Amino acid sequence: MLTTEGRRLLTAKLDRRFDLLDVDGDGHLGERELDDLAMGIAAGFDVPLDAPTAVALRRAYARLWSELSQLDADRDGLISRGQYVDAWLREAEQPGLLAELVRTCAEAVAAVAGAEGDFYEPAFIRLQALSGAHPDQGAAAFARLDTDHDGMVSVTQFANAYVDFFTSGDPAAPGNALFGRIEP
Repeated sequence: MLTTEGRRLLTAKLDRRFDLLDVDGDGHLGERELDDLAMGIAAGFDVPLDAPTAVALRRAYARLWSELSQLDADRDGLISRGQYVDAWLREAEQPGLLAELVRTCAEAVAAVAGAEGDFYEPAFIRLQALSGAHPDQGAAAFARLDTDHDGMVSVTQFANAYVDFFTSGDPAAPGNALFGRIEP
């Protein structure tokens, strides 16, 4: 159960992510934005779009979109900020398929980034910039995600951080830093 403060924090994170995904600024998300994100990450790591890891990443984001698109009440192929935020707030209250799909996306992102088990700081900062986060915040985010302080972020830590970002109202959750500093 989210507290009032936790709900405020989670809403701020979800608003931030929506803004990063809504690159055309029209106030809606469509399948194209998620596919563009996946293709941008692959291109940013010099992975050809027909490489197995890039194909898997695009499929992971397509599956996430398929689930999110169920919110598209008027069937125009778009979901609003409110629909996006409400879906994730419901997921935080009762975890289900969205959390698993976002974990799958995180694992696919890690594979494209070449993290064969672990991210080192330069690759993580590069990924953060490709995802729209401010590069100056990368080192602090990396330190927060490196929960065992071994100088690396494992794929498991990264995937857990992704799920935290989208579902946790805990101000101490490492995933809060995933897409840059959040001010609730």
